[in-house]
Amino acid sequence: MPVRKNESNGLVMGISKMKTKKNEEKLERLNLVLRTIRNVTHLLVRERDRTRLLQSICNNLIENRGYYNAWIALFDESGGLDTTIEAGFGNEFLPMIERMKGGELVPCCQKALEQSGVSIFEDPISACIDCPLSTYYTGRAGMTVRLEFDGKVYGTLTVSTPRNLSSDEEERALFEEIAGDIAFAMHGIEIKEKRKLAENALQASEKTIRQIFQGSSIPTFVIDNKHIITHWNRACENLTGISSKEIIGTQRQWSAFYSIERPVLADLIVDNSSKEEIDEYYKDKCRKSDVIEGGYEAEDFFPILGERGKWLSFTVAPLRDSEGKITGAIETLQDVTQLKETNEALRKSLHKLGERVKEQNCLYEISRLVEKQDISLDEIFQGIVNFIPPAWQYPEIICARIILEDQEFKTKNFEETKWKQVQDIIVQGNPRGTLEVDYKEKRPERNEGPFLKEERDLLNAIAERVGRIIERKQSEEALRESEQLFRDLVENSLIGISIIQDNRIVYQNPEQEKLIGPLPRPIMLTDLSSIHPEDAEKVKEFYRDITAGNTQTQDIDFRFYPPGNMGSRHDMKWFYCRTSLIEYQREKAILVTFMDMTRAKELEHLLRIQDKMASLGRVAAGIAHEIRNPLSGINIYLNTLEKIYDRAESFDKVKAIIEHLQSASAKIESVIRRVMDFSKPSEPRLILTTINEPIEEAFLLSTVTLRKRGIKVEKTLLEDLPPFHLDPHMIEEVILNLINNAAEAMKNMDDEKVIALSSSMENNRIIVRVSDSGPGVSLNRKDTIFDPFYSTKNGSTGIGLSLSHRIITDHGGSLSVSQSKLGGAEFMIEIPIKNQGI
Repeated sequence: MPVRKNESNGLVMGISKMKTKKNEEKLERLNLVLRTIRNVTHLLVRERDRTRLLQSICNNLIENRGYYNAWIALFDESGGLDTTIEAGFGNEFLPMIERMKGGELVPCCQKALEQSGVSIFEDPISACIDCPLSTYYTGRAGMTVRLEFDGKVYGTLTVSTPRNLSSDEEERALFEEIAGDIAFAMHGIEIKEKRKLAENALQASEKTIRQIFQGSSIPTFVIDNKHIITHWNRACENLTGISSKEIIGTQRQWSAFYSIERPVLADLIVDNSSKEEIDEYYKDKCRKSDVIEGGYEAEDFFPILGERGKWLSFTVAPLRDSEGKITGAIETLQDVTQLKETNEALRKSLHKLGERVKEQNCLYEISRLVEKQDISLDEIFQGIVNFIPPAWQYPEIICARIILEDQEFKTKNFEETKWKQVQDIIVQGNPRGTLEVDYKEKRPERNEGPFLKEERDLLNAIAERVGRIIERKQSEEALRESEQLFRDLVENSLIGISIIQDNRIVYQNPEQEKLIGPLPRPIMLTDLSSIHPEDAEKVKEFYRDITAGNTQTQDIDFRFYPPGNMGSRHDMKWFYCRTSLIEYQREKAILVTFMDMTRAKELEHLLRIQDKMASLGRVAAGIAHEIRNPLSGINIYLNTLEKIYDRAESFDKVKAIIEHLQSASAKIESVIRRVMDFSKPSEPRLILTTINEPIEEAFLLSTVTLRKRGIKVEKTLLEDLPPFHLDPHMIEEVILNLINNAAEAMKNMDDEKVIALSSSMENNRIIVRVSDSGPGVSLNRKDTIFDPFYSTKNGSTGIGLSLSHRIITDHGGSLSVSQSKLGGAEFMIEIPIKNQGI
């Protein structure tokens, strides 16, 4: 259809207006691009923090460039996600971060990493179905480009843009330019970070080296190629006494070691001096190092160091630059003074030790010589003088001799000279001879002429050994004589002696053979067939104790029947036996001695019978005396009664006489009853109780009487005494009797009257003591005080102590009397409790 002229003009004008509008929009966008690029450039110059830089770039892209959103993903060397930066998403970007942290890249990132240039996604919703951000791209296009510089990919940059701009070449070029600028910035930041790390590492290394250098215990100093000291550590300060502040920066290193200016070894190394030039200063004290190339080691004495000078071992090594030129030298020093002194002391000690070894060998050889069997004293003394020369420091010119009274023993080369040592030989505290050592030639003066102090000590030791050898030989001779004398005494002893070892008799003397029989025979103490049946058990227990080692020495007496005469009283013998643990031929043994006590026992039996007869006589006399008095009274009263009857006097007189007769008769009956009680006492009725109970009862019964008599009682009873079987009434009677006797003994005293009661336990025995402050018991009455009818009191039968003695004996104990601490008598009751059935 043909266009009319007016219509065509209007179309042209409309097209022209459209082009103008597009040009204006494009110009405006180009201005935005230029502003964005300028802002990014400013950020690259100003911002040093990578995260803040990238965040600012993303913010600029959505603010100035007109992108809807922008995000950057950075990857590490292994391709894993390092950092993400976004603008325009907010929290909606978090699912993308989680996905990429899991190692899953969205398609836009994958494509950008696989190819260079900008990757365009005009319809991201259909192209990136599973992308967490796809809903944000509705009606928009996506552009992604990798951040790459100098062949290294740092990450990707992704933006969303209007679709009509995604195909614009200029838009792509500008977007790619922005990505390049970002990559260049990442490269710059990376270089700066690496440089900073390197600088930090260098600083740390230098600090470590300084710390090592200063903290080293090895004195060290460093000079540069101008011989100026650059380093001087604390150990060097301590060694030389010169501080680093005084000497660093100077060329005065010589002053620390020498009194005049001269080069030290480090100076010579810096000057690259030859070995000959170095030897001019150090001669043979310096040598090339085996481990340090171009280094030297030396050792020298420096008299100005310390109070007495010091020995130093020092090593110098050259310092070179990358081209191998010497830039300085480092010298390390070590104080070896103590080591030098130790080595010197060790050398002297080894020399002395060698001398002492010779001396010890000499003494050892002498000891071996003495221990030889069947060797005479003459051979011993000659051997000793032959052992002496090798033990002295100049054995080739030594000679020796021993002079004993009229005998002389000497080396073959002996020659008396003025260079000699002499020592007396002492035997039993008296000089018996001399030991002499001579040098045949002159030698340098030592501690004693040419002799060492140790040689004098050795000479004294040998002389003392010779004296002991003589004493020993004399002792051995005396011992042989003593042994023979002892054997003669044992063999001729009237006491039977035997030795038991390993349960067999290894020796018996003739008297033992005479008493018991010849060897071999069984041990009598174990062969109970010949022991009296009443003694068999105690002999068995006796032998068991001694073999078990319970006691060192034991005694026993028992009855013995010779073999074949068991039960014959005529042949029975009483033996007293003592056993002792001894050592016989260096092994444990039992020494057994027997004494025939048969005759003594028979005499003892006769004496007991005689004592009983004498006691019976005293009893009879006592009974006769006790009965005679009331009988005489009865006879008198009977005669009087007869006269009264003849005269037919009053009945009252008759009645009084009859009462006297009854009293006399009762007294006779009492005497007879006491005698019957003494001769046949009643059996104790034993119960389990403590002895304190009957003591307390006896004390209560006597309290009133004692108080009336003015007697003070001191009672000390042990509370934790063990109970045992006793008759409390009988024990009470004994205690009461002892208290009454003590009170009676003190009735005429004017001084303080005291009775002490005590109970205790000693050695498994109950001890009861009744003491008083009375006159006591005289020595000649102690043996008769417990006899029946013996009394020192008027009107007493004298049978109380005898009955008390009998009661205590029936309890298995003993009653004795002695002087008390109070000055009077002390009666002591002892009752063993081991057989009481506790």
